[in-house]
Formats: sequence, C-alpha cells, structure tokens
Amino acid sequence: MRKSFALFMVLVVFAIGGTCLVNATLLEEKDNVQITETVVYGDKSVVEGVTIERNIKYNQFMHWNTTYVVGEEPSCETVYTFDEYGRLQDETDYNHTGIELYTDVVSAFDDANEDAEKLTGVDRAMKELFDKTEPGQESSRIIDLADYLEFYEYDVFIDLPGDIMYSHINKEDINEAIGRYTANETYVVQLKEELRIVEAIEAFFKIPVIENHLYEITVAKDADGHLYGWGYGSANGGGSSGNVSMGNTLTESDAFSLWTISTYTNDACYFTFNPYTDDGKLVDTSYIPGGFGIYCLPFDKEKRTVDVEGLRMVYAIDPTANILNLHYDEQRNQLLLFFEREEECTMTVIDASTLKMKQEIVYSTTGYDAHDCYIGDDFMVLLYEWCKGVVFSVDETGTYQMEITLDMADWMDNEGVPYLEFVEMAFDWDGETLIMSGSIRDEEYHYYQSCDFYLAAFDRAGMVYYGEYETNQDTDEMGDYYTYNCRPTDAEPIKISW
Repeated sequence: MRKSFALFMVLVVFAIGGTCLVNATLLEEKDNVQITETVVYGDKSVVEGVTIERNIKYNQFMHWNTTYVVGEEPSCETVYTFDEYGRLQDETDYNHTGIELYTDVVSAFDDANEDAEKLTGVDRAMKELFDKTEPGQESSRIIDLADYLEFYEYDVFIDLPGDIMYSHINKEDINEAIGRYTANETYVVQLKEELRIVEAIEAFFKIPVIENHLYEITVAKDADGHLYGWGYGSANGGGSSGNVSMGNTLTESDAFSLWTISTYTNDACYFTFNPYTDDGKLVDTSYIPGGFGIYCLPFDKEKRTVDVEGLRMVYAIDPTANILNLHYDEQRNQLLLFFEREEECTMTVIDASTLKMKQEIVYSTTGYDAHDCYIGDDFMVLLYEWCKGVVFSVDETGTYQMEITLDMADWMDNEGVPYLEFVEMAFDWDGETLIMSGSIRDEEYHYYQSCDFYLAAFDRAGMVYYGEYETNQDTDEMGDYYTYNCRPTDAEPIKISW
C-alpha cells in the first residue's frame, strides 16, 4: 500500500495542474490509510480501547483525519478531504509572546551627526569616540555602562491578543523617527504613543546599572570623515556594520539581561524575571514600585491598547528564588508559578481573581534541567528534567494533587525514541494511568515529524506500555523537502483518549 499511496500522491499532484487523469480504481485508495502496530514494551491490554485521532496533510491540498482504536482487533477509519485550489486551512492558535524587555539597547549607531549630549548610554559613548577619531581611522575603547547610564533603558517588545504589537521600540529610535517624519502627523501620533509606553515602563522598572557591565565599542571614519562602520560587544549582546568586526574580548565583564517570563489572560499580561546578573549577583529591585514579584500589565484587545498606567506588582516573590516558568490555567483562572531554590522545585497556585496564593507544592528535590507543562481538563503533566516529570490531578475546586512521577530515562535512552515536544504531543489521564502520544521523528532528518506515531502508558509502577504505529502515508518522494511530503498537521496533529 505504501508504494500505491505514493503513486496516488504523485498522480493527484499532477491532476491539480490538470496534466493527467486519475482513474477511478486508484482514487478508491484515497482514504485507505493503513496502520501497522509494533508492541515494543509491555502488555497491550493496558491500552485496550485507547482512541488515537491522527491528522495528516499534504500541503493545503489534502487532509486525512484517521481514527484508530487500539485493540486485539483494532479499528481504523479515515475521513479524506481534497481541495484542488489548496484552500484547506491548518492554523494553530497563536501563542503570543507577552512582554519582553531588553537591556541591550543599541540597535544601530546612526547618530554621528547628533550632539553627544542628546544621546544616552552606549550611543553617547560611541558618538564621543567618533568625535575623537581622525578621518580614515578606526578607534576602539572599553566603557563601563554605569558611566553613561544610572538606570537601565529598555528595548520593548509587546505581543498580546487583539493584534497588540509593539516591536522592539526604544526611546532613541522613536525620537529619531519623530524628528524625521514630522510631516506625517498620523505616524507621529503613533510614535508618541510608543514613546509614552517606553517611558512609562522605564520609569516603573528602574533598575540601577550594575558594576562592571562593560562594552567594547568601535567606530570607523572614511577619508572624508564620515562614519562608515561601527561595532559594539558586551557579555549580553553585540552588533556591527561596515567592515568592523567584533570579537568577545570582555571575558571578565558581568552583564544583566532582563529576560521576562510572560503569560496572559483575556485582559492582562502577567510577567516576571530572574533578577540576577550573569555572575549570579542580585540586582537592585528596590526602585520598582512594590518590589520584586509578578507584574500585571492590563490591556484591551478590542481597543488594541495597553494600560501602562495600570502596570503594577501584584504578587511578591522572594528574589533568591530561581524562576522557572509562569503559566495561566484558563479553565480554573489560576496562575501557576514554578521556581527553584537550592534544588527544591516548587509550584505555587495563585487565584487570578484575588491574586492570593491557594497552594504550594514541592515536586522535585533534585533540581531541573528542562521545563514544560500540559494542562488538561482534570490533570496536568509537568516535565522538569529531560526524562523526568510528574502528573497532577486537578479537582473541581482547582486544587492540584501529585499523582504519579514519570521516570523515562530508560525509554528516552533507546535509539529512535522521539523528543518530548509538548506542543506536538497528546495526553490523557484516567485517574490511574497516563497515556501519551506523538510523532516518531524521521530517521534521516530527525527534526522532521513523520506520519508514524507512538503510544506510551505510565502508572505508579513506571512505564507499562510502549508501542509504535507505522502508517502508509510516509511517501518520502520529495526527500528533504519536508513541506512537500505528507506530514502531521500543525493544528492538533494528534489527539488521544481512554
């Protein structure tokens, strides 16, 4: 069937272009998806009756929705859809970034004609160096950022529901654009709104520049004294233009990067960050109103606005904790804060209505090296190491209870076992056993998902079943042109249920 299915695919592709006819006999194969089961480990009776729904596509022309029920006599039914114009939709729910703040604010040095006194930070230092450089020469120096800034400035990125998007805006770029586009009143109004947002955020997150945050800067002039190249480098970023190349020579420098961790509801973005430098020194968060914690930025997706005046700290966090992640449990209107302190990993459940702690659970005493979670209707799967996790049940009051631990080291060490990518996996829990499923990766191009899939089951004793399911849809006719092969859909590629 695999070869005939491949032939069918080729013929249909030609048919789309109107260059050949497909006979009726071959068209009967269009929904003849076949699945071959291989039990690798355990007793298959554990997963008797488990239903797997597999969604496969060929570009936007063909979709196959196959329902497979595991059993001694498995059933397999497929619904096939074809659109000769390539209009079959495969759109996932967009996961918005939230808010990001970058302390490395040197997007491009193009202020050579600006007075140094009107510039701040690294831009000012580069302008000063430019003024001292002779025509036809290149100059470099190392600066301490604290000599040019008292508090960090930010490059702001906001991406929230309602098409709210502010892409890497900062004061220097906005002010330069306002001066350049004075005749475009509509655009200037937009720029001034962006400036208001940036200034409000910087006024709120006043974090003093740390000691020893060094930058190496370089500027180059042509024979006529014009800027033709520049570069900068620090422990947390760098850039260059022209013929200037920057190496990482600042091995003794420290740096602070404000990496935010965001989640959002229908009208609020919640976020936090780890207040430590690269060298592990705690930064000064005492200037932030309310101190260190989870912050809330309200927004209105109907009006496509953010309420920077409403920005506030809503839940205090001990700054010595290492923040791992922040999630929003929409079904129960709860924030889930994950952090680690001295290898003890804790989940804090916070009521999003009252912003009060409901629960605190220690789920690991051996630290972490990964972090991902899947929130289901009445359970949650949490991965905290590449091969270790835990399953929580959730009752009607929104209370979490640890049920079983997952130790997948032996399974994950086996050759060919897929990566645990939660965004492309499916889970279900019946109160005793967790089942999980996902794509088996292509053997040659391991970062590609094949049409084949696996099914694994875990209970309190550990793994109790693992099986692999080969389909006849992996045509492999286009080699490494992944887009032109049959492959799992982007939206809900697989679903499973007891």
